Parts: sequence; structure tokens; C-alpha cells
Amino acid sequence: MATTWTRQSVNSANQVVSSSSSATEWSRIKITTNLGTNSLSLSDVDYITDSNGTGTLKNIDAIDATTEATIESAIDTLSNLTSIGTITTGVWNASAIGDSYISSASTWNAKQDALTFGISTGNVTKMGSGVVDDDFIRVNGTAFEGRSASEVLSDIGAQASLTFGISNTNAVKIDAADVADDDYARFTANGLEGRTLAEIKSDIGTGNSGLVPAAGSSGHFLAHNGAFAQVSYNNLSNKLADFDNDNAGLVPNPGSTGTTTKFLREDGSFAVPAYIANTNQLTTFTLGADGGTPQTIAHGNTLTISGGTGISTSVGATDQVEVSVNGVVLTTSNQSIGGNKTFTGLTSFDDHVKIDGNNSKFLYLDGAGESAYVAASSGTNLVIGTDGTDQITITDEKIEFGQNKFLIKERGSAGSDEASFGQIWVKSDTPNNLYFTNDAGNDVQITNGASLASGGSTTLKWHELVPGYRINNTSTTTYYTFYRNWFENWSNADSSPGTIAAFDAVSAYFIAPRAGTITNIKIQGYAQDTGATDPVKFYFYKAALSSNAGSMTLTHMFDTASITPDNVSKTFKYDLDVSSSNTFAEDDNLFVWLKKDSNTGSQDLYFNILINGEYS
Repeated sequence: MATTWTRQSVNSANQVVSSSSSATEWSRIKITTNLGTNSLSLSDVDYITDSNGTGTLKNIDAIDATTEATIESAIDTLSNLTSIGTITTGVWNASAIGDSYISSASTWNAKQDALTFGISTGNVTKMGSGVVDDDFIRVNGTAFEGRSASEVLSDIGAQASLTFGISNTNAVKIDAADVADDDYARFTANGLEGRTLAEIKSDIGTGNSGLVPAAGSSGHFLAHNGAFAQVSYNNLSNKLADFDNDNAGLVPNPGSTGTTTKFLREDGSFAVPAYIANTNQLTTFTLGADGGTPQTIAHGNTLTISGGTGISTSVGATDQVEVSVNGVVLTTSNQSIGGNKTFTGLTSFDDHVKIDGNNSKFLYLDGAGESAYVAASSGTNLVIGTDGTDQITITDEKIEFGQNKFLIKERGSAGSDEASFGQIWVKSDTPNNLYFTNDAGNDVQITNGASLASGGSTTLKWHELVPGYRINNTSTTTYYTFYRNWFENWSNADSSPGTIAAFDAVSAYFIAPRAGTITNIKIQGYAQDTGATDPVKFYFYKAALSSNAGSMTLTHMFDTASITPDNVSKTFKYDLDVSSSNTFAEDDNLFVWLKKDSNTGSQDLYFNILINGEYS
């Protein structure tokens, strides 16, 4: 089939004319100009003009995308672009401009990225409002404020001008031109003047070397009126008795001394003391010990028994010296040990406390009608006994118990693991049970009530992974769970999951094969949408399913704390150990629900829940 094509040309009126032909299958436009105007026009509008070989594009109001892309590509690759005029808008996405192309680059680079305002070291302080010329500057919080002269005076509690004088609240100033070092100050009517020591003496009077009043004559006394005067005999209410001339005027008269010295007795008389011979004088003896040099002890000497490290001594009122050795009191009677005693410095087998018993009971305890002992038997054996009967014998190979029963106190769990050692202990069950724990911390139950535990242990671990998601959640009152166990979309809703219909029974994530407990919950996931960081809780329930029932009642077990995702489209994790309200019976159905605590927007929550537990 032949294709129609159009032949076009420009006539003398600058109009495009066409003619058709069916001889070929292509179309072309041929533009010619012979008008001598050196221009190309459409509808009488010049778009390309030529002046002496220089073509000019004119009257272009818009360009298509292809032309724009072509121009942009040409500009992106031009290497001789020397001027672009003034850039008024746009975003610079090219390489960084070098310092050599920036005026004052050193000043530019020395600037801070952003000023830090405040009054700390290195901060820039800015002015507050109300600052005027001649103000003083005061820091107000983190900025400067202006204070006038009167305001500054008020701030510091100062006067605008001082009032001088000696009236109350006046300021005192020097009121003399001759004030000198070491002067004493004296008030004038207007201030202070200096006074020398001589001037002060002159000021207060010259009597009695400057004292007031004057001394008067020798032998005068200061009377009650402040004057010095002689005491008149008539002023005495009672006369003094005449002094005895004997013994140089002493009272009483000692009498005749003769050749024996007399002493004043308590009755006021003089007498010769009676002679009494001293019969208690200590005889001389020699003090010796296991070591050192023997010493002679004579009358008047003091014998001191000193203590030392671990030894203390004391003297009693009964002429007894008590020596204490690490709490062991050694007296003239029986030796006793009281309180807790600690032997320090025992770091090896050779550092020991030794009691030689010669195969006898070397530590004997007696009290409350019972007697017990620790003794060394043959060889290196150790025996602990009561009332003459050996109860425990410890040898190099075994510990042998006597005729009495062996008791182990029950406890909640094994002690700390120790390498190369195992533990035998009794767990505080009801009734309690016997356990063995190896050095790896593995508990092996030996008994189970009145019988041996099956397989040596009745504690089996279990876990269940529950995945899911809840999208477009804006409710703080609706509980959500999955519709079926295999359906991850938690679209099943209930305002209070205490009772659920029969068709919701298959929303359980677990049917208990044995009675057991939930011991730990681990939740990991992420959240999206506007309410991504709204807090949520997960609620755990259990229920016993009965045949031919239209509904089932759920029993609340426990809840998680509020879980708040950290950020939109970021992971979060939560871990909870459970120790109470966590038990379930065999064949119980276990359920989990979620509910938002608060709402700020729609939340899309995606999560995995790992539920861990034990069978007993």
C-alpha cells in the first residue's frame, strides 16, 4: 500500500504551501527564502535572523522538554563558560568552592557555625530590652540589662552622697591635719583627730602616773568614793588582837622547842610526832624469764607487765594482773575463752593452731547437759562425737556417719556453681525433694514426692513463638488477638476478653500437654505510622475448654509493662521474667491479647512473641 506524503515549500508571501504525491513513503519540508530579509518567519513573526553571518534566535516564549534538556546538557559540558551574571536563586549541588575563589576566606573560615548565647565561658552575651545611653551593665539571667546610676546605688545599698559627722548613721572622716602613725583616735565635733600617748595622759590627768584619782600620800588606800586616803583607826568596827611575840609572831605559841622539832597538829597545837617503825618495806628480789637479762627489783621499784600484738594486760583491785591473749584470759584459776575468737595470719598448713591430744579428745564441749568432742583417731582421721559415741568419722577416702540420721535443710535453689564440685541439696517443694547439681549448673531431681523422679528430672523446658501484626490501631479500649493461630493479622477484637465465643477458642496459641508455668516473655518488633511510638501492653489469659460449649471463660494470668517503640520504623525489644500468676493446668488453652495504653495516631505494629516456660 502506498503512503501519502506532502511536499511543502515557502512561497513569495512567506507562506508554506503543500502538494501531495503517492510516489514515495516519506514526508519532508523544504524551506527556502529569497526575500532578501535574511530571516525566517512564521505567521509574520521572525524567529531566526541573520546579520553578517551571525544568527539570532528571537521571540521564543517557551521551549519543549527535549530542547531544554539539550541546552542543559550543553551548559553542563561547556568548558569555556566565563560569565553567568547574577545568581538570584537555586541550590548549589556542585563541588565545594575553594578558598582562593572566596573574598576574605580566612575571615570566613574563622567564623562560628552558630553563636552560643549565655554567660558561660566562651558564650556570646546579648543585650536585653530597655538599655539606654550611660547605663551600667548588669547580668540578668543569660543577657545584659541596663542600670541607671540611682539603680546601681540601690542594688549595692549605697548612698548617692555621704553625710559626714558624728551623728547616728553619719560617715566619720579625719578632722585634723596632724594625724600620724600610732596615734589614738578621739572624736571632734566633725570627725576624728589623732592623740599621742602623752596627750592622752594629759587629757585624763597626771595624778598617780596618769591614773584617776591622784594617789595621795604613801600608805593611803582607795576609798569607796574613788579617792585615795589614809585608813582611820576609828573606821574599824573591831580592833585586831595583839600579835603574840613568840615564834616571830606566829599563832599559836609553839612553846619551848628544846632539842626536838615540833609540828602543828590539826587541833592547832604544836607537838613532837610519835616514831613508828616501818615494817612493810619490800625486800629485794630478782625478776627472771625464759630469755633476756634478770633484773633486780628493790623497794620503790615498779613491776610492769606489758602487752603486745594480740596480748593485753590490766591490773585489778584485788592485787591481780590479768593477761588476755586474743581473747583468752589467763588467771590464777581456770582458763576461759569468751566471745568469738579469730586466729589471723594462718595462710598455710604450717601456720596452724595445734593441740596435742595423743589420740585423745583434744576439744571437749560441755553444756546444757550434753557433751560433744572433736578428737583425733588413728592416722589422720578426724572424729566428731556426742556423749561418748563417735557420730562422724572423716578419713582420706570417706565421710562416715554414725547411728543418727543425716539432715539437709531445704532451700529454694542450688548454691553457686564451683568447678570440679557437685551439690546435693533439698529443694523447698511441698513435699521437699532431693536434687543433684553439677558444676555446669544443671539441676537433676532425684525424688518426686514419695518416689524417685522419672528420668532423674521432672523439669522440662518449652517455648512457643507467636508472630503477628496489628495495623491502623487507634483504640485504647479494644483488646486484639489473632483470628486463627496461623493467621498473623490480629483482627479479632474484644472490649473485655473475659469470655469469648466458641469460634474464638481456636485463637489460643498453645494447648498445654502437661501442667506447667510461663517463666519468661520476649517480644521484638517494629512500629510504623503516625502513632508508631504509642505504648502498648500484652495480656495473657488461660482457659479450660469443655466439649459442647458455646463459649469459654478466660482467667487473667499476668500482663507485660507498657512497651513503647523507640521510633518509627526502628526495632524495639522487651524481656519479662514471670514468677507469679503464671501457672496452668494440663489441657489449658493459653491466649495473648494486645491493647494500646494511649493513642496519638494510627499505629502499625509488627512483632514476634517468644513465650518460654517449664513443665513440672
